[in-house]
Amino acid sequence: MSGMNEFCAEDPRLFTAPLFPLGHPALFPSMAQPFQIFEPRYRVMTADALTGEGIIAMATLKPGWEPYYGTKNVPIEPIVCVGTIAAHEKLEDGRYLLMLRGVCRAEVLEELSTDEPYRVAQLKELKKVIPNVSKFCRDKRRKDLMEALAQLCPQTEHRPALAPLLASDICLGELCDVLAFALKMPSHESYRVLSEIDVDRRSEFVLDVIRRRLQQPKSAAGRGKFFPPGFSCN
Repeated sequence: MSGMNEFCAEDPRLFTAPLFPLGHPALFPSMAQPFQIFEPRYRVMTADALTGEGIIAMATLKPGWEPYYGTKNVPIEPIVCVGTIAAHEKLEDGRYLLMLRGVCRAEVLEELSTDEPYRVAQLKELKKVIPNVSKFCRDKRRKDLMEALAQLCPQTEHRPALAPLLASDICLGELCDVLAFALKMPSHESYRVLSEIDVDRRSEFVLDVIRRRLQQPKSAAGRGKFFPPGFSCN
């Protein structure tokens, strides 16, 4: 399989990775997220990943997954986020604490038959698509997102954590990914952001979500903790 350093190549890469499916998108490219691994099958997956390439593909379970969760054929969405293990700690009881750093979006081409208790798939890296529009249009969209976010989170509770983001020159695609995670979108909305490789369409959707929230009562639109993220458990 191609090493992680090759994900920046021009041509999409085909590679294999273990699948770690959860009920909602839990990782986006260029972001880091802590995970607590306690299920036996995913402890095995983590141990294997640590002795191998050090990558895990975070998958999203399709609606209605609950009755099939313990199986290896529970339905998953086709787009995943591939993460690399940036840090880890194995606890005395066998659990793992992981810090995964999102590397890229990928499409599940096929799942491989293995004797492992976890799932493994062949993946194709997905490159972002930047339509041929003027830089001014994209900068305007980025400004609109920042202004809408500032309106959504005016209280001091969230402003200190969001201030570096508002002042940064983060690119439009990454900004949308950060907002999808920070705004705690419902699973179907968050997955739509993850699965959209067209940066302009992704930003249009995220802006629409924020503006719809602005129409809600303040108690509903602004509640919830944004940063830092807590542990995501399997």
